[in-house]
Amino acid sequence: MNKKYTGYVLVVLAIAIVVFQYIKYRVAPDFNLESLKLETTEGKPYQVSFNDDKIIVVSFFTTWCGTCHQEFKEIQGTKLKNQLNNFKFIAISDESIEKLNHYNNNYNYQYIDFVHITQNVSEIGVHAFPTIYIFDNKGKLLYSKVGLVNWNDEKWLAQFKA
Repeated sequence: MNKKYTGYVLVVLAIAIVVFQYIKYRVAPDFNLESLKLETTEGKPYQVSFNDDKIIVVSFFTTWCGTCHQEFKEIQGTKLKNQLNNFKFIAISDESIEKLNHYNNNYNYQYIDFVHITQNVSEIGVHAFPTIYIFDNKGKLLYSKVGLVNWNDEKWLAQFKA
């Protein structure tokens, strides 16, 4: 192959790899929340309910994720200031129920439901933590993001307040 074309092929290949990595680790995947098999930290089935007047925030996380922990602290603090009254927080992890219980006992997050998913989160396309989804009270996706959300930003929060 001509050296000129080899250079073009390598550039195109490099761009394709960068795009693939960006999509895999920086774009929140689509999924059906109601189809996930979730369990409480007691091992009982957990059903997400969209029939109350709460906005549902789902965060895929791991107990070793420092950014996830930082976000949970912000949620706790903002909730204590009564700025998130119409939000329900669900933290989903594929780690063992024992790890989830140990994590929650250590940090005592009062406003977050810690839930175990029975499948590996990578099977639904989640490869980076936290991955956040915000749904309205009818189950319509309002927002999704891979990475930290600033729960102290009142302007950002205002878009979700009813």
